[in-house]
Amino acid sequence: MLTSLSTRWLAKRCRAGTSVKRTGTPYERTTHSSFSLFHAHFLSLCILKQNRERNFLLNCCSRILQMMASSVFFTSHSYTACATLLVYDLLLLFPTEINYVWLPRPTHPHLLLFALNRYSPLVDMALTINWLLHKSTPADCHRFYIIVSPFALTGIFISQVILMIRTYAIWDRRRAIFWCFIGIGIFCFIPTVICMAMELKTAQFVALPNHPDCLNVSPPYLLAVAFIFMLVIDTIIALLTLFKGVEHLRRSNHPFLTEFYASGMLFYICIFIISLANILVPMWAPDLIGFLSGFQRIFHSILCNRVMLLILKQRQRSPTEDPYTGDVGLSDTAQ
Repeated sequence: MLTSLSTRWLAKRCRAGTSVKRTGTPYERTTHSSFSLFHAHFLSLCILKQNRERNFLLNCCSRILQMMASSVFFTSHSYTACATLLVYDLLLLFPTEINYVWLPRPTHPHLLLFALNRYSPLVDMALTINWLLHKSTPADCHRFYIIVSPFALTGIFISQVILMIRTYAIWDRRRAIFWCFIGIGIFCFIPTVICMAMELKTAQFVALPNHPDCLNVSPPYLLAVAFIFMLVIDTIIALLTLFKGVEHLRRSNHPFLTEFYASGMLFYICIFIISLANILVPMWAPDLIGFLSGFQRIFHSILCNRVMLLILKQRQRSPTEDPYTGDVGLSDTAQ
């Protein structure tokens, strides 16, 4: 603004000096001519400065666009890594699932939760990979976001419900634990759904040049709040499991109990790190708002599935074992 006003004033002065050049005494003509040359030189410097500022701003914008494109490219690769990890885990444990899940009791009602937790990530991962392979407009990106995000959130809730059932079992189905989980559903599940609905309604996407994907430019605060509620749910489940695990392991050193509770704590540590990253990373780098959301979904499914397979293995390996080993109810844990 200041530079523009200066250039206008100097141009006016130059025109004024030029108009006076034909009138007056020789001394006055020489003086006006000197001022005109000085003003013209200064004007050229101002224009040069303007061009430098313009080039600097253009370079900054170009670098910002490159950073945005690279962050979107990085995020797309993270979804590819998630899909690869999911397929690898499915192929690795498929024989175990056949032997311990589908052949012994294929009509057990809990197997519906197992199947949803295990195979539903394939659907949203397939949709995501297919979407990344095509050029999308901002409207297409928003439409895809509305379809896939609730699907992924439902899958995470299914994993958490399975862990709640497991925790409720190891606490001998106490009514206090039951009402604790009802409270979690009211004060954590519902606010998470509300935050996700608000995020889907207010999300905005922009297209990037020379890149098939779009960039989510909406503030990350609603998603951060949703991830905080998810982390609260996982933390409550982990604390209840830890308290009961300490009580059980003090009375028994059964290998199944050791592996069972160690797996549960390892599950929580992995989910805690991913959830914390999903909360903090978008605050520092908003371009990476969706970088770890796929990992949150996949790790919930994979780790929860491994805990369930551990329980089902114990049920098949020792069907005639005394359900109480060291006064610890293994039958409830393995149900």
